[in-house]
Amino acid sequence: MTLRRTPAGRTHAALLASLFLPAALAAQAAPPVVTLDEAIERSLAADPAAVAAASGIASARADVMQSRGAWLPTLTLGTGYANSSNQRFDQATGRLVSENYSAQVQSGIELFDGGRRLAEGRTARARERAATAGFREQRFLTALATTQVFYATAAAEELLAAARQRLERALQQLEFARTRLELGSATRSDVLRAELEAGNAELAVVEAESALRTSRLQ
Repeated sequence: MTLRRTPAGRTHAALLASLFLPAALAAQAAPPVVTLDEAIERSLAADPAAVAAASGIASARADVMQSRGAWLPTLTLGTGYANSSNQRFDQATGRLVSENYSAQVQSGIELFDGGRRLAEGRTARARERAATAGFREQRFLTALATTQVFYATAAAEELLAAARQRLERALQQLEFARTRLELGSATRSDVLRAELEAGNAELAVVEAESALRTSRLQ
């Protein structure tokens, strides 16, 4: 686009620089490109609800293992040591000793519990199934929310591109109206209407940039 070397043209060039220079600087510091699958993976790893649901599965599985272990016999090992100032006769060695060592092993198994272990096992397995279902549900919810934000960001990018095209057309129309005013084929009101459209287009660009920035942060 050719700019006329007039005070209005210099103002127009300054307006273009003030509008597109920040956009160029922002493009240099643009966030990295992230695909939808990558965004969902990051969301699942960072979403507190998804992490809590995964922890719930681990806790439920631990309860299942504990309920299974209740069927195993118990085994207790113990050792003891005593040192007395009075010596005593040890029949095993035939000597006088003042120290005493002891060790014991105890094992037991519960034969009847009134069905308590069966009930606890069923409860633990039910909690595991519920935790697994909750985890799957939360994964779908997180993926859905991420997909919505992802496409909202894509839509915001398209809206920003459309707003910039509108601004470019408005600036061209403003330049054309000023040229016609100089040639006497347009009135001052035509220029004012073109300036109003350029201002509205500039405001639309600012709003679209703000919406895109918000979507990217989300």
